[in-house]
Amino acid sequence: MEMVSSRERRIILQLLRSRNQFISIRELAELLHVSSRTIHRELKQVERTLAENKLSLLRVTGSGIRVEGERDQMEALQEQLRDAVEVDTTQEERLLHLLYLLVEASEPVKVAYLANEVQLSKTALSVYLDALEARLVDYSLSIIRRRGVGVELDGEENEKRKVLVQLMMEQLDQASIYTFTNDHEEQNLHQFLQNIIKNQRMTMVEKYVMDHLTKLSYSIADNAYVALITYISITIKRIQQAKFVTLSPPLLESLQKTEEYTIAAALSRELETTFSVTFSASEIGYIAVQIQGAKRNETTHRSDPLFELQVQAFIQLVAAAIQLPQLEKDETFTAGLLAHIEPAISRAREGIQTYNPLTEKIEQDYQDVVSAVRQALETVFPTFRFGQGEVAFLALHFASARERQRSRQRLHALVVCASGIGTSKMLASRLQNEFPEITQVSLSSFLELKDMELESFDLLISTISLDQFHRQYLLVNPLLPGPDVKRVDVFIQQELPTIYKKRKQAAPVKEIPAAFPTVSALDSKLKELRTLTAVSRTLWNNFMIDGTYQLQTDLFAHIDQHAADHAVIKKYGTLASLLSQRDELGGMGIPDTRMALYHSRSTEIEQPAFWMMALSSPIMIKGMDNQVMEADRLFILAAPDNLPLSCYELFSKISILILEEHIQHMIRSADHEALSKELAQLLTAHIQQFTDHLGG
Repeated sequence: MEMVSSRERRIILQLLRSRNQFISIRELAELLHVSSRTIHRELKQVERTLAENKLSLLRVTGSGIRVEGERDQMEALQEQLRDAVEVDTTQEERLLHLLYLLVEASEPVKVAYLANEVQLSKTALSVYLDALEARLVDYSLSIIRRRGVGVELDGEENEKRKVLVQLMMEQLDQASIYTFTNDHEEQNLHQFLQNIIKNQRMTMVEKYVMDHLTKLSYSIADNAYVALITYISITIKRIQQAKFVTLSPPLLESLQKTEEYTIAAALSRELETTFSVTFSASEIGYIAVQIQGAKRNETTHRSDPLFELQVQAFIQLVAAAIQLPQLEKDETFTAGLLAHIEPAISRAREGIQTYNPLTEKIEQDYQDVVSAVRQALETVFPTFRFGQGEVAFLALHFASARERQRSRQRLHALVVCASGIGTSKMLASRLQNEFPEITQVSLSSFLELKDMELESFDLLISTISLDQFHRQYLLVNPLLPGPDVKRVDVFIQQELPTIYKKRKQAAPVKEIPAAFPTVSALDSKLKELRTLTAVSRTLWNNFMIDGTYQLQTDLFAHIDQHAADHAVIKKYGTLASLLSQRDELGGMGIPDTRMALYHSRSTEIEQPAFWMMALSSPIMIKGMDNQVMEADRLFILAAPDNLPLSCYELFSKISILILEEHIQHMIRSADHEALSKELAQLLTAHIQQFTDHLGG
């Protein structure tokens, strides 16, 4: 081992020190004072190093990771790590750095200079150049090495820009490419990337791009949005260096008739003023091509008989190869594939490579599917060049369809919101309406998560950030608008392979004959029924409409005063503080209405309460989509933290009640009597449902 990055050395040494026990990613990150994201990013190279030394990394869900192998091999690796020269960058980062140096150079670069810049020996540099050349094949670029002259990158300017964007996107996700973190290791990576494009430049480019892309008739995917900004930022720097692209006149003429070219031209005019550069028609055309290639998968498929026949042939070839019958009956698959394949072909036609963070995992888990997709594409679309990431994206559609057939689509989702009584029920209701495969939904508050076995759920979907829990999850708007429905669908497709594997590995559940309820169990249920009845009576008796709010008064202070006056809290300021904390996690205004649901659950709340505030004039508040909105009907739902589950299920149902269409006129007219009747019906139905299951 000649060289090793400081991050890789520290991770391997820590794993070797704790080789007799599992260690979680989170624990490892805390020990090394880096983020979990840094650990995840380094593990690929760690596994390569371990494999070179006849060792392996064992991963066990719920336990963590540890090194497996002979003790002698572990000790030999420790010795090598002590002798190896430590560098600040990983192999992938050095490849990117090497590419950047070659792209920047206007003449052959001396081998000694390259080796010094990327901290490699001349022998190791040759190996890296070979690896980089293999990555450049899809871009029609080649590395020319001439003894005594140096090394240069040969190929079209646009291909150089595209491969630079691709390798950058592989190093950073869409969040970290913009933001600086407190993680020292990630800051080093950012400092290197700033040599390529300045963060300030990207910020300015994003501002203009965001303004102009709103004029598109479609939306674009998040990762493609980041790639577009990165491409434009690199383009600006290359124009400043007098490195230009050219398009053939027929293609340019065709592009100039598109909406993407019109937007790219308007965008370029603003960028010219800001950065003192001039965009040629070809430069504008290439930006238009990037925008076209960034179309989100929801792009509407054009009615083209020949294209449809080609897609059908493609599907049939892949289905036959992986033995997937009745695929045409899977509407989710058909809609998803058709939405993806047209922009995929558009990107392939223009030679645009798509960044897919799941490529390696998909290729590893579904070798047969990836192979079948690649072969079918070559057969049906022989003139197009589909990149590795694009093939993996398409393969995921087929893999997910296969897993759907195997798993029968019975999924258990855990839905999380701050309190577990407000927005989570709204989201749960929407999920089950939109996705019949989600047959079971559990609700949780943020605080309850730490005591839950998250791996026992198929899906984790939340209205608030859960990054600290180190489990794959999806953050959505609690009302699940159209774009979020599509995101959930994609999320399910991505998670299905993992779900199926987990089910295959799980031990078969032994069927236990149903037992009759014991006396103690029945007594516990009766006690819960008494609590539920008391809570329901309290909610109904104390429901009121408060019309006394004055606009100059602090909203949470007013709510707190009402709660204290009605014995909901003991101490003034308690509910105001709780609501302020909840508001920091996300807005509570309900988008596309003039309503808000302010809710809290805490041990500091003495008794349950539900009431409405009818304002004479609307106030500006933050909505659940974090946009500012007007509201003049505010609902407050407060719950103690020591009640049985049936009570929290009741609170969740109340949060859904206010969205029911048939009571909107009652809410607008502040009809206390009518709303009280609706609440009474809901309470009665919930108690009846509970008593129906007393024996279960």
